[in-house]
Amino acid sequence: MNKSKSRAPIRVMALVACFEANGLVRPHEVVNWRDIRVAAKVSGTKSRKRSLTPLRPSISYGTSGGINDSASRVDGLIDGGTTTLVNYSYLGMASAVQVTYPEPSIQYTLLGSSSGNNPTTGDIYWGLDLFGRIVDSRWYNTGTNADVDRIQYGYNRASNRIWRKNLVATAAGKPFDEFYHNDGLQRLKGMQRGTLNGSNTAIGSATFGQCWTLDPTGNWRGFNEASTGVRIVQMGPK
Repeated sequence: MNKSKSRAPIRVMALVACFEANGLVRPHEVVNWRDIRVAAKVSGTKSRKRSLTPLRPSISYGTSGGINDSASRVDGLIDGGTTTLVNYSYLGMASAVQVTYPEPSIQYTLLGSSSGNNPTTGDIYWGLDLFGRIVDSRWYNTGTNADVDRIQYGYNRASNRIWRKNLVATAAGKPFDEFYHNDGLQRLKGMQRGTLNGSNTAIGSATFGQCWTLDPTGNWRGFNEASTGVRIVQMGPK
């Protein structure tokens, strides 16, 4: 027999993404802690969120009997019963590879910008490597196909990120790439920000940097920070 019930209030931090008329995202506005009641729909063996109060979007699980409905995966959020706020597409059970925001015409995708299969992985997921690590994270305007934000990553054999490339910033002449240094135990010991070289092996003309001296258990023994080549913060021994 089907029945409905409400769970106890769950306290969460609500983050509100605000969009300008031109579709650009303004900095997130943090809404103070508040009680958000999660209404659960219990049907057979399914117990899942149905709506959020006071934000009040209804949670869609897609077509009745469809793959998202059967897997109890959120297909999207709908405001007022008619306005779609966001839709999700998945790889496997729970990995979202596309997130579409219809109102600002923005989409996050791991399918990349190239058609066909990735020659390295042999599938359509250009944003993932052979080990399922994100290598190309793209946000773009679905109306103009222009990138709003696009970040690419490189890894070492231990799956630690060793570089981060900001393609949109580079195209605008802004040095927001990053390169990371690890010690023999694969602990982060330094980072530099600036513009990556062509082989993504170093930063040229660093504009910001941080480095750490760690003891055998990973505690900080020292910390240095540099801005435009001038050390401005130092903690502990060198």
